[in-house]
Amino acid sequence: MVRKALTMQALRHAPVMYRRLRRAHYCAVGRDAGMRVLIKSLVRPDRACIDVGAYHGVFVDEFVRTGAQVVAYEPNAALAPILARMFRGRATIVQAAVSSVSGAASLRIPDDDAALATIEPANRLVACPMLTEQAVRCVTLDSQDLPPVGFLKIDVEGHEMAVLEGAAELLRRDLPTILVEAEERHRPGAVSSVCEHLAELGYRGHALADGQILPLQGPLDSLSATTPNARDFLFNPARRELSS
Repeated sequence: MVRKALTMQALRHAPVMYRRLRRAHYCAVGRDAGMRVLIKSLVRPDRACIDVGAYHGVFVDEFVRTGAQVVAYEPNAALAPILARMFRGRATIVQAAVSSVSGAASLRIPDDDAALATIEPANRLVACPMLTEQAVRCVTLDSQDLPPVGFLKIDVEGHEMAVLEGAAELLRRDLPTILVEAEERHRPGAVSSVCEHLAELGYRGHALADGQILPLQGPLDSLSATTPNARDFLFNPARRELSS
């Protein structure tokens, strides 16, 4: 079942949603101390941080704390204006989805978990029978006239390859460190396609699972068997060593 989304005018006057989002944001930051330490060690203050799929702004907040310039993309009309208020003067919030081509797309948002919202056609959201649908603007990172980028985070529920394809020039130009969430439940072949694509660009991959940073070596199916909780993957240029 698909229902119409709330209007932007109504969302701009949603103080209750604003307060709830702030509470969720700070709770999430407090729980993931390990990720905070990792980000601090990898972000370069002299290069921009890009957050694709900002949701409630956990990574935006951590990037801002490093002193780096931050640009975050969030297509959900219920979230982007609130993020803009939360980070006014500290980060640039762009209300748009990121893909391989610029234009328009349909954002499908599960009513019971907005974190799973996606524009990825291959993600059927079969476990989410109640959906809200929004028409959203799409951009590519290569079209955004971004400053030199040092860190790129992608969390788009199956649309990772399209984001990377639309950032081909940026990746060649800047060779940023990349943090990607990829899960097979969102798109069959999600993990292998991202890993193989970035390996071709000269990146070395690591899986983040159970508090460990595990180099991606050998068949990916063996990684799935030994670390089934792996869904976050960190990639750095092969010529640049990953700090422990």
